[in-house]
Amino acid sequence: MPLLAALPLTLIVQRVLNRHAEINRLVATDYPVSEIARRLSLDRKTVRHYRDTDLDILLASARDRRSVPLDRFKPFPQAEFARGNTRGTALFEQLREQGYQGCYSTLTRYLRTVHAGTAPTAPAELPRPRRITGWITQTRESLSPRDAAGLGEVRLACPDIAAACDFAHASVVEDTSTDSKC
Repeated sequence: MPLLAALPLTLIVQRVLNRHAEINRLVATDYPVSEIARRLSLDRKTVRHYRDTDLDILLASARDRRSVPLDRFKPFPQAEFARGNTRGTALFEQLREQGYQGCYSTLTRYLRTVHAGTAPTAPAELPRPRRITGWITQTRESLSPRDAAGLGEVRLACPDIAAACDFAHASVVEDTSTDSKC
């Protein structure tokens, strides 16, 4: 279990481990779901969830369940770690300068998951809706190469935006063709 080795043994992780072991032990002895739920004071849906879900998935869910002050800063330590800057103290100081108010141990716990390769990749920062709207409403020829690349990334990330782009560009072509006929 690589994920288990990378996780600190917090209360929530310990609870998930205990519940998973107890529920699977009772399932193995052929207790029905209702009886397991009654014995452990859990809902039947919770018992089914623990019975049917892999332990690694349950542990990942337990790790990601709580919000920590580091959440909005996660792309920075991941990028720095990829560049080779692995010193927690240096990263902590840089994050402090960016406004991070969490503690050092939270950062080092997260860095351990990054180092072990079990940390989910930080989501790419999407442009603001106003900028995306500006890209959509401009003709493709008038977009700078950087803006065209940004629009391409957003179109790949969101099918609804891709559909809006196609609609906007189709209506622009339609408007220009009707204007020329008049």
